[in-house]
Amino acid sequence: VLVKAAAGYTVSFSAPGLAVVQSGAFTISPAAASKLGVSAEPVNGVSNGVMDTMTVSVLDIHDNVVTGSSASIVSTLSSNSFSAGTTTRSASSGVSTFDNLQVAVAASGYTIAFSSSGLTSVTSSAFDMVAGAPSKLAISSQPSTTAAGSAASVSLTFTDANNNPVLYSGLITASL
Repeated sequence: VLVKAAAGYTVSFSAPGLAVVQSGAFTISPAAASKLGVSAEPVNGVSNGVMDTMTVSVLDIHDNVVTGSSASIVSTLSSNSFSAGTTTRSASSGVSTFDNLQVAVAASGYTIAFSSSGLTSVTSSAFDMVAGAPSKLAISSQPSTTAAGSAASVSLTFTDANNNPVLYSGLITASL
């Protein structure tokens, strides 16, 4: 039984004392669509940047891409939600491309679930989104009344454009 869909298969037949005969070329087509598979996984990225392109394939029970499928595939982020991008795409020749998704909140261990009506869904491998470059400075703890000659304490918070905390190790200048 052949389970790998491909074109150009031939079969040779032989029997003792007889010449070998070969069939003409034939094609094994994919079976019916049964599940989804992630072909190109998400990778770590910077929050609110466009994520690298991910692809999801419509597969048969033998993991062949069902090239005749135009199934609508929905992507759902494991926690939070996508801040931008097209979360539902139709497959073309059995493959759906997600090329403009964005995640605003920096966090570790995100996954994306891909689903389509009538097919077994699939979940991507885990990935992380890190904070972007510092874009905001805020005072998180105001100075209190202090005696002359004593140091005053102030706490600062740096965040990216999406309010994700950012570690900052550059020069900070204070003036009165």
